[in-house]
Amino acid sequence: MPDTVASSPSRVAVILTVFNRADLTVRCLDALFAQDLLAADLPGVELDVVLVDDGSTDGTGEIVAERFPEVRVLRGDGQRFWNGGMRMAWADALSRDPDVTLWLNDDTILYPSALGDLLDTLRSVGGDEVADAEVIVAGATVDPDTRTVNYSGVAQHPVRRLRFDLIEPNGRPQQADTMNGNAVLVPRAVVSRLGTLARAYTHSMGDYDYGLRARLAGFSIWITPDVVGECPSNPGFVATGDVAGDLQRLRGTKHLPTDEWQTFATRWAGPAWPLYWLSPYVRRTVAVLRTAVGTSA
Repeated sequence: MPDTVASSPSRVAVILTVFNRADLTVRCLDALFAQDLLAADLPGVELDVVLVDDGSTDGTGEIVAERFPEVRVLRGDGQRFWNGGMRMAWADALSRDPDVTLWLNDDTILYPSALGDLLDTLRSVGGDEVADAEVIVAGATVDPDTRTVNYSGVAQHPVRRLRFDLIEPNGRPQQADTMNGNAVLVPRAVVSRLGTLARAYTHSMGDYDYGLRARLAGFSIWITPDVVGECPSNPGFVATGDVAGDLQRLRGTKHLPTDEWQTFATRWAGPAWPLYWLSPYVRRTVAVLRTAVGTSA
């Protein structure tokens, strides 16, 4: 980790939202508090960790409160999901005026140098005063089983505007159009103009939307030179053979809710947004029907 990080006093708010993944959440927090940057006891590097427990029934909130008394545990109503829970945590963290905010998924296990790498990348592309940097920095992760990069910054296709291609680290900072929200550093200067995650989204799409809004506002988005941690890959939508159930899940909160997907498409796909909005429903409906036929054969 470069020495430049040590000269950058910063108050880092870390925000998470969790649901029924107590063991994984503890592993995530253990890795966060084991960061090299903290172990080095560098002056002015302070963490303010805010975690929203969104209605867990496995005791996640209680376990976190006992194991990590320095973490502020807020209680959600079970209907906030990722985007809503992160908004709640962020609003609380902003009341203490952090220099930068780190989005962190509770299934992301940071490497020991991750926080230092994120801050160092922020300084290298945005200047020494991290709070005033007009950039966002995303850290790439790998799947712990396949060791392939699965979350990172992404590049928006120049024609197919709702296609986003993953950018893999190459040893130097690279620019992106937006990013996955697994490990993302957002300075105060960005939040002051953009605010937090959009209320238009419940679970997914909020991270991509935030990055695209940042780019539209004149901020730049970068990824760290190297991978910062591990995160299991989300399998996405998988047809089961139950046509009615599959189609209901497809339009559900954790996949492509029709109103929210329409909002995202109208904002970012241009005049041809109806075609882009409809396309994934058609493709996945065909997949559902094919699976159902194969199951019944």
